[in-house]
Amino acid sequence: MEENGLQALQLRHIQTGSNMQIVAPAATRYLGLTFSRDGSYLYFVRRDESEHTISILYQAPVLGGTPRVLIRDVDSPSHFLRMASISLSSPGSRFAHGSIC
Repeated sequence: MEENGLQALQLRHIQTGSNMQIVAPAATRYLGLTFSRDGSYLYFVRRDESEHTISILYQAPVLGGTPRVLIRDVDSPSHFLRMASISLSSPGSRFAHGSIC
């Protein structure tokens, strides 16, 4: 969701139409979103405007809570905005991050 130049992450429950905020609005760009296999966490790459050349991989609980930094500087600062993706292993204990220029 984007409003007044700030982006937030929300989930919508389709059957009830209710929304739940996962990450509060911030001056940032989200480059990739992936749910954990059990649906408990959301993984995302975020690039804040204050650090526009550094992308950070986060893990956030789907039911709310503070996102946790997993990896800083997950891509090269020499590239422009990219599409990012995250893949999780079957048991969910490992992940891979990729970018498309």
